[in-house]
Amino acid sequence: GRERGTHGGRGLRLRGGDDALNARLEGLITASDVVVFMKGTRDEPKCGFSSKMMALLEEHRVPFTPFDILSDQEVRQGLKDYSNWPTYP
Repeated sequence: GRERGTHGGRGLRLRGGDDALNARLEGLITASDVVVFMKGTRDEPKCGFSSKMMALLEEHRVPFTPFDILSDQEVRQGLKDYSNWPTYP
């Protein structure tokens, strides 16, 4: 779970989570205006949702920073807790 913070994710923290992971998640989330936590990479999405999201953002020329959640299990699980969202595509 998470504690409520300020708008835009800033100030949210993992309950009982370690400070290093909280700082890392905050850094990832605030890396750019749009961050896509996806399965796979921009060039090789690993699921239909990730593939469709890449196509949509690119079609509309929305700048974004992708992050492959399959490459880092600590971030993958931490984001679920941080955002209070049980799964990622």
